[in-house]
Formats: sequence, structure tokens, C-alpha cells
Amino acid sequence: MNTDSRCGGPLTFDLGTFGEDLAGNFRDIVGIAERLCSGCAAYHVGFVARRAANPGMSVAVDRQQMVTILRRLLPRAGGTDDIHVVIAGASDSGILATCAGGAFLAGRSVQDRVRYTAIDRCGTPLELCRRYATRNGITFSSIVADVLGSRLLVAADVVVVHSLLRHIPRERHGELLGVLCGWLKPDAFLLMTHGLRSGNESGRRRVADERLRWLIGEGRVDLPESPDALLGRLASDDRARTEYSGSDELLDLFASSPLEVLEVSSVEEKESVDANAALRRRILLVARNRRIPETEYRR
Repeated sequence: MNTDSRCGGPLTFDLGTFGEDLAGNFRDIVGIAERLCSGCAAYHVGFVARRAANPGMSVAVDRQQMVTILRRLLPRAGGTDDIHVVIAGASDSGILATCAGGAFLAGRSVQDRVRYTAIDRCGTPLELCRRYATRNGITFSSIVADVLGSRLLVAADVVVVHSLLRHIPRERHGELLGVLCGWLKPDAFLLMTHGLRSGNESGRRRVADERLRWLIGEGRVDLPESPDALLGRLASDDRARTEYSGSDELLDLFASSPLEVLEVSSVEEKESVDANAALRRRILLVARNRRIPETEYRR
């Protein structure tokens, strides 16, 4: 575990960039991945490159909704003690930045108490998180571990999970919910978001990859392989991901888990004003351990 010094968080916060340096991540990702990845460098290089090419992808789709929810949840968590936010699966600095934005908007008295832990089986996204935390003055620690393959002792006030289900075989999704529930303190919350299958996902990714190809052509990053090879790997990776077609499937998954769903919301956004543009769809769920004493939950 790598832990930075105790910081209260930024006094100001750019709600345009959320304190992220996507260009810097893109510039440095190849070197970081070559040093820290073990068989997953192509995914992490591609993910960071895609976000740099198209900042409207990934967490940007539901970031505002996540921030709104976190702004409400964080003041209820942790009692008078520190508020421990755990991110399960990082990909890059995007989720940490989103959580930091929610803490900032919740007010200084909340922000000063929040500390973050990111867990990922690869050190590359955790290094991007560490750099983000250092740059923005927030308390951060990281754990390199497989969420399902390690018996981690985690005590969280809020667990945040963004798109992690896509990376785990569907037959193990129930097991994952059980692990995440075990991390929750009494009266703690889980915030999970997951993309729903869209009829025009290939169109959305094609737009992003065209922008990525342009960035590569501009010489803004040195890749360990050709653009065609990288984009081919990304396309294959996309096809292998687990997707749900509707919210009912996800709610059925939670119904058979130890987690009680408290609220459900969704976001749909078009890639552009073009009538044929790709539609991005995402569902957000707030849940808690159903075995805790029942208390009223207010949105």
C-alpha cells in the first residue's frame, strides 16, 4: 500500500476538468504501463488515450449524476470520524476525481474528513490516481489486488464502483456484490454505475478512435505498437466485455444479493446533435447492506 501525506483537499476546484490532467496522463501512460502493467498495458494505454481524444467518454457520461449523489451521501457517512471512500477498480484518475468533486461540493467540513483508497489489480491506474491526489492535495492510498481474488480487510463508509462489472465474468457478479457488501461499515453506502448496451456503441467508439488516431498522428505519444494494432486490441477488448441490456437485469442481480437498493437513476446522452449519433446509457444505483437495522433513507 502506498499512502500519501494527510491533506484536507483543494480550497478551489475546477468543475470543468475536475482537476484531471488528461493530456499529462496521455503523455506519461506508455512509460507507466511498461513499468507497472503485467499483460494489460494495451488496455490501459488505450483507455487513457481514448479519454484524452474524447473527454466526453467514460466517467464524463454520468459524472454530474455521481457528484450529485456523492454530495448527498458523504455528509451522512462516517459519523464524526474520517469518511473512508473506497474505489473498486480505477482504470485511471477519473473516478477519484469524480469523488473529489462530490466531496468539494459537500463543503469543507466534509471534504476535510474524506480519505480515499483505490483498489485495482494493476498498479498503472493507481499511479495515475496517486499523481492526481498529489497534484490536488487529497489523502490517498492504494492497494494492488484483485477484488475477487484477495481477502481484503476493508472498512468503507462509501464504496464507489464504476463499470467494474464489464471486466468480470457475469457468473461472478453475485460474488462481487457479496465482497463489496462485506466492505461496508454499518450505515455505509455503495454507489455503483454501469453502462447499458446501446444499439450504436460501435459508432461511438469509431468517433473516439478517429480522434485517437489523429492524436497519434500528431506525435503526441510514442506507442509501443502501431495505431492499427492498438485499435484492433481495443475493439477486441470491447467485444469481450460483459454488458446488460436493461436496468431490470441489474436490479435482479441486486435482489439476490445482501445489498438493498435504495435509489436508481439513469442518464442518456447523445454523442452529438446528429439524429444518428450514438446514444450512451448508464444506470446508477445506491445500495446498502440489507442486514443492518432499518433506518429511513431520504434522497
